[in-house]
Amino acid sequence: MEPLVEKPVSVICKFFFKFELLSSIKREFGHRCCVMTFDSFYKGLSEDQHNDADNYNFDSPNALDFDLAYEKIQELLKYEDTSVPVYDFATHKR
Repeated sequence: MEPLVEKPVSVICKFFFKFELLSSIKREFGHRCCVMTFDSFYKGLSEDQHNDADNYNFDSPNALDFDLAYEKIQELLKYEDTSVPVYDFATHKR
């Protein structure tokens, strides 16, 4: 079977995509596909923000580290190994 794409495919999503859909895409593209969620790219909260996390707007674009997400995507597109941060929702830190 001919490859569908020449470069790896990166799919980035927030929670509006269903896990089943992402799993199907990953199965279709195999090792040429990397699935990351924007949950990994939330900015860590300061102690004051953490103490008031119920009022923090996690839906705001300012809550996400787009520069880091872009950096990780660029590394993947260059076939470089990269590490994706893990956001801890209990501590609100990466």
